[in-house]
Amino acid sequence: MTDYIGHLDSFENGLVTGWAAIPADYDIRPEIKFYIDDSLVGSTIANRFRSDLKEASIGDGQYAFQFTLPSQFHDALQHTLKATVNDKQTLAGSPVSIQLPRLPHETPETYLASIDTLEGGHVFGWCINTNKPKQPVALELYIDDEHICSMIANVTRPDLKEFEGSDGQIGFSHAIPAKYFDAQEHCITLFISDDRDCSSNNEALCRQTILFERSKAISGHTTVDFDGMIQGWYVDYADIESPVKLDISVNNQKLTTITADQYRSDLGEFGNNSSHYSYQYLIPNHFFKGEKVNVDITLHDTNERLFSDTLVCKDFYPYSFLDQDIKLEAKHLQKRLSSSPLISILMPTYQSDLTYLKQAVRSVLNQSYSNWQLCIADDASNQLGLRKYLEKLMRKHKQIKVVFRSENGHISAASNSALALCEGEYTALLDHDDLLHPNALLHIAVSTCKNPTAGIIFSNEDKCDIKGNRYGPYFKKGFDHALLMKQNLISHLGVYRTELLNQIGGFRKGYEGSQDYDLALRVLSTIKHDQVIHIPEVLYHWRAVAGSTAINISEKNYAIDAFKKAKKEYLTNSNIKYSN
Repeated sequence: MTDYIGHLDSFENGLVTGWAAIPADYDIRPEIKFYIDDSLVGSTIANRFRSDLKEASIGDGQYAFQFTLPSQFHDALQHTLKATVNDKQTLAGSPVSIQLPRLPHETPETYLASIDTLEGGHVFGWCINTNKPKQPVALELYIDDEHICSMIANVTRPDLKEFEGSDGQIGFSHAIPAKYFDAQEHCITLFISDDRDCSSNNEALCRQTILFERSKAISGHTTVDFDGMIQGWYVDYADIESPVKLDISVNNQKLTTITADQYRSDLGEFGNNSSHYSYQYLIPNHFFKGEKVNVDITLHDTNERLFSDTLVCKDFYPYSFLDQDIKLEAKHLQKRLSSSPLISILMPTYQSDLTYLKQAVRSVLNQSYSNWQLCIADDASNQLGLRKYLEKLMRKHKQIKVVFRSENGHISAASNSALALCEGEYTALLDHDDLLHPNALLHIAVSTCKNPTAGIIFSNEDKCDIKGNRYGPYFKKGFDHALLMKQNLISHLGVYRTELLNQIGGFRKGYEGSQDYDLALRVLSTIKHDQVIHIPEVLYHWRAVAGSTAINISEKNYAIDAFKKAKKEYLTNSNIKYSN
């Protein structure tokens, strides 16, 4: 069984095209090696975008490749071309017999190039083909004897406009790995990309020895949404292991100092700091007056400005129209009910903040759908006020059941105690400080009527702050297995057929922090993908408080380990090959 999908699609005039991807981990861009008559002639990375791959739900669609065969094979003779994926498996569509016509005599190419400067962790320079001054030149960048990257000299350089007949688009820049900023001299070398080994000295296009000073080399990116959410990432290439400290100011007023140390899986390429380079900050509500505000982000140590922008913060949200007439929506949904299944709501509690817990319970009591039960398991909390509140709930509401555990067993054990109380055909998961949309359960009930074989039902979600202000909506496009391998797509609101939860043994100890993700994967392994139903409505409001993964998954580092553990086991049991 192959661990890739792909094909060598076409071969024309020496240009080979195709695509390849690794389904177990779409973040991997496979290396494609090319052999002619069993001799290696070059390689490339399958990282080009193709819209048909994206439309086929093959990752982000960036898995295509093209490769130009060396000119010496334009000899009018028969040859055998073979392509391999990661030098292990032969790519489908190859081997193939080829015959290239002889090339007409061409004028030798003449190149001019310069390595101008090293600044901000990047090398800058330019290169031009004087025979074809408006055709970008493909380059290979080396430092000492290590290949750093392939790049195109097509960055606009106003100072070089009309140079040798160019249009000025002959510049280049590229980030330099942090390890080279060691206060030592290193040799930067440029080669022309011609799909051959360019490491020999006599083929060098340009070479320069530069002192790599041990200094700040900050790289990053910031975005600010109109709802006041600032987020981005920054890396100090000179000290890759130390997170960057940032000062955030609004209208020249410093609001906070924040450390860019949150987890983002896509930032692993920058170093060995477990991808902890990102940050988030929500501008306080008192700036939300519909007036322009100036946002500045500077380095805490040097006051160097990294970001500056002017925006208008508003106190409404782009998806607020969904709540404009809850009663009217409920009326229409009621007409679509063909049955009224009992829906259990599973809620573990431990040392819960009574303010948030009461709001969570109230969001259940205010449901427009009435056939529900709330099943609460308290994990041996020692708060007297919490116990009294839960006991009062049981006495006052027959639909609420509570069990008090005698020993603290953590989230998985407490969730199983709550699951034991669930009598409904379906069970919804609700954290003790989060909120349900008033029509959440009604939407679920309608979905079960429409999809009677559903095993998992999930909805869109957003976040809310300590005051209940909503932001950061997550509009999901539907069930996406590849995306589920990267994040808990099901998450909130997640609803499961209770029979399936009992069948797999409920929540597992040892997966705390990502116990919901582990649960979803194990249920998924027992059903077909068309039994996973998505409701395109924001039905769950995830509370973002200190220590919550709603703010940042790195708040609970053990959650990351549990996530990886659950994913690995699922892929292994599914006989899907994967890479860590």
